[in-house]
Amino acid sequence: MLSPAPPDDVSRSRDDINGVPAHFVVREPTHWVFAGTDLQQGDEFGTFDDGGTVVGYETDVATGERDDSWTTLADVRFASSSLEASDPPEIATMMISEKAGAVFTASTVDWTQGLSQDANSWSAIDQITLNLFVRFGGLGAACDVVGFDGNGAVQVDRTNIGFRSTWDVMLAGAFTRSDRDQIVLYDRVGCALAVVGFDNTGLANLDRTDDSIGSNWTTLVAGNFVGNRRKQVLMYDKATGDTLLVGFDGSGAINLRRADGGWRTSWDLITVGPFIGNGHDQVLLYDRAGGTADIVGFDSAGNVNLDTSNTGWRPSWDWMVSGQFLQSGKSEVWLCDRAGNFAEIVAFDAAGNFRSLHTIDGFGSNLAAAVVGDFMDLGPGKQQILRYANQLGSDADIVSPLDDGHDIVAGDWMRRAWDLLVAGHFTGASRTEYLRYIAADGFAEMYGIQGIMTRIQEYSGWRSSWVLAATGRFLGNGRDQLALYDRGRF
Repeated sequence: MLSPAPPDDVSRSRDDINGVPAHFVVREPTHWVFAGTDLQQGDEFGTFDDGGTVVGYETDVATGERDDSWTTLADVRFASSSLEASDPPEIATMMISEKAGAVFTASTVDWTQGLSQDANSWSAIDQITLNLFVRFGGLGAACDVVGFDGNGAVQVDRTNIGFRSTWDVMLAGAFTRSDRDQIVLYDRVGCALAVVGFDNTGLANLDRTDDSIGSNWTTLVAGNFVGNRRKQVLMYDKATGDTLLVGFDGSGAINLRRADGGWRTSWDLITVGPFIGNGHDQVLLYDRAGGTADIVGFDSAGNVNLDTSNTGWRPSWDWMVSGQFLQSGKSEVWLCDRAGNFAEIVAFDAAGNFRSLHTIDGFGSNLAAAVVGDFMDLGPGKQQILRYANQLGSDADIVSPLDDGHDIVAGDWMRRAWDLLVAGHFTGASRTEYLRYIAADGFAEMYGIQGIMTRIQEYSGWRSSWVLAATGRFLGNGRDQLALYDRGRF
């Protein structure tokens, strides 16, 4: 698509009547084509060296014969005579059309003349070219926001490029505002924590990074720990027993940074929920070797104001998830002991002391993990778990402890190994759906109960390199969407 060099006898410079080299002017600075350029509305770009310009000996200008998929990114206005000096005509239009496929035109044959091929003199032309290869070739780190209509068909698929390739953790929640969700990303190598928010189309419109957070954090969990209707991030260092509670203001800047120490270095499992019913979330930490589980809560300033140890727990719980399973009015915790073929649901009083609500003998000795949701649409306080044995495609089931137990097959997984599994209210229905992603095939499928468990939609042509996924209300339309992160290939 990019043109060859012009003939040797054609000048690389094209000056207007006042001796100013022709240049592009930005018209759509928020478009992904300009990501990483720092160009703003009305900024100029396209000149290089001593008067060279990418607006060369042949250019194209837009006409009215096009559909509404075309977006004008930048244009060139150029006065070649004194008669045009006060109102230079347009001689080149940089445009893009994005429908099922995409077409980009720089509208100049000299575009490649502006490529520096030198990292020390990286220019807007270099960055725009890289953005195009990253986007069209799927080569660079990116985050997609995918939304669905009422039938589960993809309605929004917005790719946000320019992401780091080193994010390790992605969490979703209302970190900067309570009416929609954002994502928080943690980069251990870079000691960085970032908040990214999105507009109604899935375009990133908030990206705030703090590079001083440290590289030592083992586990990150999100919750409304300080009771301000937003979520904060609690970071735990298993090697030292240190923690850091971080909160954000409306712009994504860190406005709460509460460090604490002296925590056990033997916590194996951590989950979050409103366990004691005080309008805040707490953390439940479980230590296998000690047979102990602590409920830890925080005041509005982020200081620990509750730390209740519950002893005598089994030393063999493999996983635990929090949810509202038995209508206790607060979050309960579902625990699974694979070796014991046993499960238990526990709840906590206002002081953080636990009590057993329900036990299940013969629960399953091969269950690797579970996802919480209201898949059966049983109503408030009656959530279920989707439990599975492995990621090799063995069938899973959905289980509720209510009414002598509900247990239905989660769908025909056809023994296809999968990489990511997320749950959410994707279609706007009262029930929870779940989506399973198979990287090797660039394939995903959505399941939900429509009388019986049904494969609602299948999706092909997805990237085969998504490594992190999170569900949240990113678009603010009352539904959940999917955020997918790809570290890229360079």
